[in-house]
Amino acid sequence: MTDINIGYNKDDFLFGIDICGNDINNVELKERNKENYNKLIDTRDDKEGSNQRLDDSLLQYNKHYINNVNIVVGICALGFFIYNHYK
Repeated sequence: MTDINIGYNKDDFLFGIDICGNDINNVELKERNKENYNKLIDTRDDKEGSNQRLDDSLLQYNKHYINNVNIVVGICALGFFIYNHYK
């Protein structure tokens, strides 16, 4: 049977088992797990675009909100000037 490489190694997983049972290997295993954990978190943050989409949506919302406020203030000011002019 042929060996199929599907993009990961068996040592890439977190919380791997210590085959030798030595304390030194256990410390190395914890360090390797911590490095792999940090790598996975970084990869997730890089691949996840939801934060950028949220920031873009909020920016667009704020622009439309400011435009609506400007229109309402302009209409109120125009109404005030028209009312005072014909009063």
